[in-house]
Amino acid sequence: MSGITYENYPYTQGKRGDEKLNKRILSLARRHKFYLPQIKSVLNPLHTCRQLGARSYQICVAKKKMGKDYKVVGFIIYDLGNGCWGNCWGEYNLISLEYWLVDKKFRGQGIGKGLYDQFVNHECCECSNFKVMFDSSKPDLVQLYLKLGFRHIDKYDSVAIKPVPAGETHITWFKINYFRFTFAGRPDVVVYDGEDFWN
Repeated sequence: MSGITYENYPYTQGKRGDEKLNKRILSLARRHKFYLPQIKSVLNPLHTCRQLGARSYQICVAKKKMGKDYKVVGFIIYDLGNGCWGNCWGEYNLISLEYWLVDKKFRGQGIGKGLYDQFVNHECCECSNFKVMFDSSKPDLVQLYLKLGFRHIDKYDSVAIKPVPAGETHITWFKINYFRFTFAGRPDVVVYDGEDFWN
């Protein structure tokens, strides 16, 4: 779509000084009743550091030019925190797609795809596996993530995935691109090929 630009911003530990951008991201989330408290915690450095610990969030924003100003028409928020080192799950090279929203007025115009392409082509994401948690009671989301290559797996790096609690509809799926992340001194990254390691 013409007039749309995509820009990436780091929000490591919530430290980002562009209050105008923050307010527009929050306004879009508020209008769509879309995970507002969680998104506030990404943008608020004190809340983020106290409640969630140090996180390495990145936000890709879709902006539509409006004269000399702009409007935020979509965003993807993702966490690089697992992409550089292992965490308590034993995960390596695993980047979490946290929140993905396009303004209802601008859907069907390729903006969501543009945001996703920016996300997967980010320099930190190019050699990564991905996970996403989403509401499986919404068939359109199920179809979207299937189309993008996400699926259920029983284990990740030999660690069992916790089952969904009774009454909960949010599930975690994975998109496996690489067999295992490697640090300096380890063998080269092995491209994922086969299912035995993940099940």
